[in-house]
Amino acid sequence: MISKITLLFLLFPIVFFGQNTMTIKGGKVYPATSNWNFICPNYALSGELTVQVAKTENGGLLKLSSLSSNPEFIIKGTVYIYLTNGAILTCTDKGNFENAGNQITSFFTFTTAEMQLLKKQDIQSIRYNIVGKSNVFSSQIGNFTAINKQNYYTTTYKSDSSTTYPTSNEIAAL
Repeated sequence: MISKITLLFLLFPIVFFGQNTMTIKGGKVYPATSNWNFICPNYALSGELTVQVAKTENGGLLKLSSLSSNPEFIIKGTVYIYLTNGAILTCTDKGNFENAGNQITSFFTFTTAEMQLLKKQDIQSIRYNIVGKSNVFSSQIGNFTAINKQNYYTTTYKSDSSTTYPTSNEIAAL
């Protein structure tokens, strides 16, 4: 029979290290959803936008990340989040970004009311902008739409798993 202390040591990593977090500049850490790789069919470099939502004291944070050939490019401007019920959330740019290597990342804020809405409705798609000075060999800049879809291609015979990320369930669990 396993003692209670042994069981505690076995479960400790699962309970305390299994939760996702988001770290922003200054080292502040927030509980967060897992990373969702939304499909972005019109972005040729990677075809994906990594999306993550975190819960903060005043609402929430939206983290958008993408690959770029130029580390000076920025995800900037107004971001539109389309929900499955037809609602649209608008996130204005506050200049919070951090780029590392070929990964560009920007952060946008949610109000408490917007977080409540995100707990009830899944994200259907996200409209965002990549800005910067491009050249012949750089990745694209411009407006892009990332769709809440797990794979580029699906078949009607694959009924054992969902084709979209259950964003509202994960946000509600924060």
